[in-house]
Amino acid sequence: MPANTGQGGFREGAATGGGEEATATATGLGTEEAASGGAEATGTSGLEDAEEASDGSTAQDFDTDVDSESSASSADDQAPEFAVPSHIPPADEGCNKDDWEKHTSEVKNIDRMVPLAASTLVLASGAAILPHPSKVATGGEDAYFIACNGWFGVADGVGQWSFEGINAGLYARELMDGCKKFIMENQGAPDLKPEQILSKAADEARSPGSSTVLVAHFDGQILNASNIGDSGFLVIRNGEVYQKSKPMVYGFNFPLQIEKGDDPLKLVQNYTIDLEEGDVIVTASDGLFDNIYEQEVATLVSKSLQADLKPMEIAEHLAAKAQEVGRSAAGSTPFSDAALAVGYLGFSGGKLDDIAVVVSIVRKSEI
Repeated sequence: MPANTGQGGFREGAATGGGEEATATATGLGTEEAASGGAEATGTSGLEDAEEASDGSTAQDFDTDVDSESSASSADDQAPEFAVPSHIPPADEGCNKDDWEKHTSEVKNIDRMVPLAASTLVLASGAAILPHPSKVATGGEDAYFIACNGWFGVADGVGQWSFEGINAGLYARELMDGCKKFIMENQGAPDLKPEQILSKAADEARSPGSSTVLVAHFDGQILNASNIGDSGFLVIRNGEVYQKSKPMVYGFNFPLQIEKGDDPLKLVQNYTIDLEEGDVIVTASDGLFDNIYEQEVATLVSKSLQADLKPMEIAEHLAAKAQEVGRSAAGSTPFSDAALAVGYLGFSGGKLDDIAVVVSIVRKSEI
């Protein structure tokens, strides 16, 4: 591990709040306010602002085969562009063995209804990922996966490794690809827990580096999530934050992380949450939560639902808004609140970073 992964210059995956002991395991819910996440938003941007920020983005339904070129924003671009795979398998291909052979890091946007056997509730999930403008060439250091049977996850490679010539994004993508592969090999892994999936993926990862990581599974009634670090999730119910994960950090800008060779079972914090129809899960790297207050996320999601947007489109709006705020050097943000709280006087504005967002909506099964 680099000598210091959370000092000056603000690491590319900065923490937003209070810490946990490295070995903490919680079977209940993290309801404490993070040091910066608990502040009320000073103003909630409307959906129109997010739409303007995401002009030029491309979307594709899961059941549509369209040949399209992948695109990504450059350092000079003001409007993000989301790369789209040339083929997204229809929903009934979700658990085929061939599905996991496509690297999840190449899938920038995806909408998929994931059916669950003998269940009345399912997840409709979509995702978006935006690399830091200076890291477009390497794809950034965030990663995610969405798999059949209600599985999903995000990871945020620690940027400090770049000082040793190591791209930690490779390790983060290996974790996500490994999770998806193991789920597919086990026919959707209905009887496995997220920490077991994560442990298997960590054991098989080969690239050097370290990463924060969250893996989650919805079984038709309960959301089970396993988290290490300051990636996290919000459960939004009726336009309000109903439950959330709590960042696990050693201190400001210094999250707990898993490194190649670590046993995630010694680090992971677990959550178990009963979900209802209409609940929305927003899972993301800290590139989202450092820049947008929790209630602002909830408000943007609610407006998006009223506009009948799909999960992928909501994820795109959130990522675009976070990048817009990250470019700003003025105003209050969760990150600036946390910086001020530990003595960085005069710090304001957002934190430009990689951003990965997965949006999952709980719906009744049509099967």
